[in-house]
Order: sequence, then structure tokens, then C-alpha cells
Amino acid sequence: MIKKVILDKSERLQRVPPFSFFEIERTKQRLKKKGVEIIDLGVFNPQLKITSEIKFPPSFFWENAFSEILTEEEKKLKQKISFWFEKKYQVKLNPEKEVTLLPTKRVAYLCLALSFLNKGDVVIIPDPSDPLYRCVCALAESEIQTVPLFERNDFLPNLKTLSEKVLKKAKLLFLNYPNNPTSAVADYHFFKDVVEICSKNNILLVHDFSFSHIIYDDYTPLSPLQIDGAKKVCVEYHSLSTNYNNPLFKLGFFAGNKDVILELESEKKIFGSLNDKIFSEVAFYLLENHYRIVSEKNQEFSKRKNLLMEKLLNLGWRIKKPKATPFFWIQIPPHYSSLGFARMLLRKSGLIVIPGSDFGENGEGYIRLALNLSSDKLNQAIKRIEKHSHLLQLSYRPKRRI
Repeated sequence: MIKKVILDKSERLQRVPPFSFFEIERTKQRLKKKGVEIIDLGVFNPQLKITSEIKFPPSFFWENAFSEILTEEEKKLKQKISFWFEKKYQVKLNPEKEVTLLPTKRVAYLCLALSFLNKGDVVIIPDPSDPLYRCVCALAESEIQTVPLFERNDFLPNLKTLSEKVLKKAKLLFLNYPNNPTSAVADYHFFKDVVEICSKNNILLVHDFSFSHIIYDDYTPLSPLQIDGAKKVCVEYHSLSTNYNNPLFKLGFFAGNKDVILELESEKKIFGSLNDKIFSEVAFYLLENHYRIVSEKNQEFSKRKNLLMEKLLNLGWRIKKPKATPFFWIQIPPHYSSLGFARMLLRKSGLIVIPGSDFGENGEGYIRLALNLSSDKLNQAIKRIEKHSHLLQLSYRPKRRI
């Protein structure tokens, strides 16, 4: 008789923090079977008409799915990125040594973590933050040191609260501004202090600039690479798929410290390769038409943001006007947990949001909404919330901090 193989999950996977996604997905499927129309403002996956203007040939999806970009095409694309980066941020990049292309954000961060982290290495991660940072560090078996993001500090980490011992042991510092999930932004003085701290303590700053082009009211995000000397201590991730809202087009790049970039260049093929010349052509098109595409996209996001903000404020919800990102970071009533509030919204109104606890311990007490859908759908979401406002009543009483 053949016995069934039973395997235990690896210890490193057990260290990956749990998420609410699967529970919410199960509830979503149950509601859909009952005929409930789901309004998804959870995972960022926007519906924008302008994305349809970029035509992908059929071969893009399957024929060349696992072929590599030709060396010459990759070289040209890096040069184009360097030219675009200098024009936009006034920072010169050496395309051969300070830019590396990677297919997705997950691959980029996993490649970085497994290339530079050893078991027990200390990594500083803001809390709340993108769960991806904790995941890749857990898989690399590193030690995670969180630094809290509080509303009273504009959701900026106070690195001076970290002990000298932690700073001396730390190898990487993850930051992300404009921020997911809080939509907070950072200024020159903040990044200047961070660069100095990293330089003093031999810490690599890994900055996630994924949402740098979803901006409102003429706000211009700052790249830490614009700080004098920052390239010595920093690499920065840019996502073409996120910034141009093309979920079918997966491409991003790290820019910055040449030693780190060259190491990633040599290691990245372990994690898969990019599509062939078609990828390069699409990337060229996006970069050449950057300002037009971003302007059109942001007009739509701004319209959605203004509508949702006005409606939720009228309902008594506490919301801070975002300067950038497609997110609202909303405080919930103190008698709910983040997951409990998200569950209730889904069950009562068919509205999906992300509980703040998915982003870390300090995300508890908040939910995140993404501007995924059109104004009509957002109005529909508000009407559903109004219908159950007696259950979702927001009564804010500041919690005492001990």
C-alpha cells in the first residue's frame, strides 16, 4: 500500500505574516453566489480607460513569455530610463552600472533580499508598510526591526528612537514615499536625515517609489536620490506597470548604488527573465509619452479622490486629503478591529477594503481604500455604506497612549 506523503511547511514560510486576503476572497465568492455585486476597493487594480490605448500583440502573452530581452535592447532601454530619470529628477544615472531591469516588484525585492541578507541580519521596516517587505525578509531569515508610523508624526518614521545597537547591526532600511498604505509623503529634510543616518551606520536605504506618479494638486514627490551623495547609500525601485496602470505589462527597475545594482544584475536571472523586444518597445512608448499618460490618468484619479472624500466626510468619516497615491487610509471606530470592520463592510454592503492590520501591528484601527473604480461605482459604494450607517457609525475617541 502506497502511503501518502506528509510534509511540514518550512520554518521560513511559517515566519511569513498572515493576511486576510484568503478569508475575504472566500466571503466574496459566497456573496457572489447569492447574487451580490461586489465593489472591490481592496487590492489596487484600477479600471482606467486610458490603459486600452496601448496595444499588445498576441505573441506578447505566450509566444515570447519566457525569452530574454536582447542584450542590445536592454542596453537601449537602460539608456532611455537614465535619460528619463535625469529629465524628471535631475539625477544622472550610469545606465550600465546604476540601473537594473526586473520583471515585477515581488521578484525585485526577493532578489534584493536573497542577494544581500543572511540569517539573523537586521532589517528596519516601517509599521504599517507593504507586506511584501516583511515577506521577503522572512524568507531570507533576517531579523525584522519595526519602526512605527504614527499619524501625529505624519506617518514618518522617527529613526532616532532606534538604539545605537540596532542601527549598527542593521543592514537594510525599507522606506516607501509616497506611502502605501497611509498615502503620506516625505520632504527633502526627512530624506537628508535618513541618508546621513544610513551613511553613518552602513545601512542600505531601499526606497520604494512605486506610486510616485499618482499625484494631486501639482504635488511633486521627491526621490531620495536627489539628495547629494545618496547614490552611495540608496537604491530605489520604480514600477512601470503601477505608474502607468498596465497590469498586463510587468516591468520595473532598481536605480542607485552601483555595487548593489551590479550584484542584482548578476543574480536576477535566477528569478526568471523578461520578455523579448516587445517589452522594450512598450517601455519605450511609456517613457516617451510619460507626461501625457500620467496627466490623463491623474485627472481621473483626482476626480475619484474628490468624490470619495466629499461623500465620506459627509458621512462623518475621518479622512486626510492625500497628496499622492491611489489610497485612502481611514481610521475606524475604536470598538471594531480592522479585520472585523472590513468583514462587516463586505457582508453588509458588498464592499471590499483592506484591513490595516494586514500592513502591520500599527495598522490596527485603520482600513485602506483604493481608487479602483469609476465615479459611478464609487457613488454606488457610498449609497451602500449609507444604508448601513447605523452599524458603521464612526465615533472617534482618541485612545490614551501610555
